[in-house]
Amino acid sequence: MNRIKSTVLAAAVALSVVQPMQAVAQMEDFFTGVGTVIAVCALTQSCGSNRPATNNNNNGVGQRTTTQRPAASPVVMADQNALNYFGFPAGTADGLTGSKTRTAISAYQAYMGWQPSGVLNDYERSHLQASYQRSMAGGASQYAGLVAREGTKGLLRGFQREAQGLPVDPSVAAAPAPTFTPTQPAVAAQQAPAVQQASMGSGQTVPGTAAPAAAGVMPSFARSPEVVSINQFCGEVNILTSANGQMVDAATMTDPGFALDEQFCAARGHAISRTQQLSAGIRGISDTDLQAQCEGMISLMAPQVNNIGSTSPDAFETASATFVQSFGMSKEQLTETGEVCLGLGYRVDNSDMVLASAAILVGAGNSPFGEVFGHHLRKGFGAPANDNAARGWFDYSLTALEAGNNAVFLPTQSQQRVSLMRLALGS
Repeated sequence: MNRIKSTVLAAAVALSVVQPMQAVAQMEDFFTGVGTVIAVCALTQSCGSNRPATNNNNNGVGQRTTTQRPAASPVVMADQNALNYFGFPAGTADGLTGSKTRTAISAYQAYMGWQPSGVLNDYERSHLQASYQRSMAGGASQYAGLVAREGTKGLLRGFQREAQGLPVDPSVAAAPAPTFTPTQPAVAAQQAPAVQQASMGSGQTVPGTAAPAAAGVMPSFARSPEVVSINQFCGEVNILTSANGQMVDAATMTDPGFALDEQFCAARGHAISRTQQLSAGIRGISDTDLQAQCEGMISLMAPQVNNIGSTSPDAFETASATFVQSFGMSKEQLTETGEVCLGLGYRVDNSDMVLASAAILVGAGNSPFGEVFGHHLRKGFGAPANDNAARGWFDYSLTALEAGNNAVFLPTQSQQRVSLMRLALGS
């Protein structure tokens, strides 16, 4: 795997101020720097596929037929490594699901407050593996106090709290809220009432109006515009899901809106996990630099993103495809880069980064990623809420999945997700 060239970093950060032709040239550097160094095999399992062993007995007389050992699963092996790390003994990480692995999974699920089934669903696996990758990347040392008190398993709950907008380590006190002490005006000496001019609001004044007596003043607290946090939103959704014991399915759905909320947050969790696994293979770049590079494409993709609520999905795909193809990058490079920045955007709660990444992914021909636009337009995350446009994007992405496109979120549950979302949307 090629190492990232240091010259890319400065170019990527400057994307927001370059001219169009310069932006294209620098975007090529950006994709060359990030896209070509992502380790895809960690998730696609394309590195060293599992080939079944053959019994090469040449049909010899008297030779015994041997029973083939089940093929090891890289996914199960990753689960076992993570379970062992967090203190749920799964035995040797051999990629085979046995009684120890199932017992460890049940212990993990019970610790998190989930139904201890012994079988991981996509969300549970996503949280387990994303937490493991983050711990390996320095999360354990960053929260050493939490680990000292609760063991490494404490990080699992800590990272879940973070997704809910709470501190990873609850023992670390939050900064105290600022206190407001309104200034009291000085009381003038007892003299004859001063004659002032009272404003009438139209620029005119009336002379001879006595000034009111000085008194206490009610404080006025100016509030900053509210920033909608996806992390906080999904934290609240996850709390309700945990209370219900499982995610809503077609048989149990009573609130279509909440069913869509759950699917959004589950897709977000999968995207974060995908980024964690892909970025683990990137060498020679820090998380801070990676974030700066992903932020660098926000302004470049803004003209495309601005159209998600006003342009049909098909027209958007055509325009975005023409735009991203001008970078001269392969579909694989565009897809890998888009996926890294998509999950990173969700992790750092940056909707602009998420939408820019989704625009690249859709432009690269990955239609199922249009689901991202549907969720964001439905809830108003990073774009004005637009229910009609959201429905258009949902239909666009679900139709692509029904036509045989590869699932991009929770692939093992893709068929159930499509059916549930169709039912929730009434389509």
